[in-house]
Amino acid sequence: MQKFLLAFKKNKEMKRYISLLIVVLCISMTSCFKDHEEDFYLPDFRIEFQDAVITTNTPGLSYPILKDLRTKAGVQKYQINLIGGLKDTDQVVKIKIREESTAKAQEHYLLPKGLEIVIPAKTAFGYFEVEIPELSNTSAVRLIFDLESNEHIQASANYKTLGLSIRK
Repeated sequence: MQKFLLAFKKNKEMKRYISLLIVVLCISMTSCFKDHEEDFYLPDFRIEFQDAVITTNTPGLSYPILKDLRTKAGVQKYQINLIGGLKDTDQVVKIKIREESTAKAQEHYLLPKGLEIVIPAKTAFGYFEVEIPELSNTSAVRLIFDLESNEHIQASANYKTLGLSIRK
């Protein structure tokens, strides 16, 4: 190793090649970076269930089913996120109950504010409420919701559906 270092110190041509190589590498590595700003720019406004974002999908399904409603009677709130920026006006978002839901309205659940929520102007969140009445010895039922797109906001493809498992 010492012989190599001694030869390197004496050999000016080798120094020149290595210096040129370092300059070429520096120029080639920094001159053509892609502008990554576009990768993170969200051109559309989208809505999603927060619980669908943070909860893993149920095996065999493309959405999560929350299992925490076993004995939780009362009003449960679920956050709806608006992503892509803030809107200057209130946004009305409709929610649809899927046909494969086995829960029955008025028996297993109530919707105190209906199937529409409002995301207030200049905010990124709205809340959807489901009221679970006191149940006695019911078998498990499922309640599955879908967010619906409107003319201003698209429903997120991956996080627009949320399922609830209700049982005593």
